[in-house]
Amino acid sequence: MCVQYHEALQVCLDQSLTVTEELAERMTVTRGSAHLSEEERKDLLERIADCCMRQGNYHLATKKYTQAGNKMKVKVLHILPIAYGDLTPAEAHTDVHTSLSS
Repeated sequence: MCVQYHEALQVCLDQSLTVTEELAERMTVTRGSAHLSEEERKDLLERIADCCMRQGNYHLATKKYTQAGNKMKVKVLHILPIAYGDLTPAEAHTDVHTSLSS
């Protein structure tokens, strides 16, 4: 089962397909799943987040990094939209605070 999640994500990358929130949620394995170890689950979540980040979907990337427990990437990720003018510092602060408290 693990291979299918990674293969699906790789197809999205190879074919430049947009990872929508629905697709990301379908590829998200719940905690305690028999299909993936916790380490594999976190790795998959981070790979999904990396893909979303490359596509400019900072909100979804933040959500997946948060689910993976990678708070450092969440903080760093929120610098990018400010740098590119997509968010004001106040909007980014609100989004970071919301993500870190979940």
